[in-house]
Amino acid sequence: MIEGSQESKGRIQQILEVLTDHAELASLELRFEAKQASRRLAVLAAVALLISMVVVLLHVALILGLVALGLHPAFACLVVAAADAGGAYAMAVNLGRRDPRAGSPFEQTRQELPESVEWIRKLFS
Repeated sequence: MIEGSQESKGRIQQILEVLTDHAELASLELRFEAKQASRRLAVLAAVALLISMVVVLLHVALILGLVALGLHPAFACLVVAAADAGGAYAMAVNLGRRDPRAGSPFEQTRQELPESVEWIRKLFS
């Protein structure tokens, strides 16, 4: 009777160790994902700041150049605004993606969990 009780405690200990391993893996992946998100956010903020400073000066020069070429100032402003919209779209598409080398979020946790559940089922059968 005591032997069965100790065997049951051993199984429970093994299950707790597996669950602890899963929690540690999920925690590690969460820290990685948070670091990736903060890095992306910092890069996007820096790009936005630098681009906005450059764009202001380039707008003035470009609009004055278009007006000097004979365009009406309002039309020159529309041309510059259209170019800005195209540039903003290109930045969002290129900088807003997740690094494909990192895999999908929590990929390892999703791969390990079914194997652990199967292992627990075998342990109790």
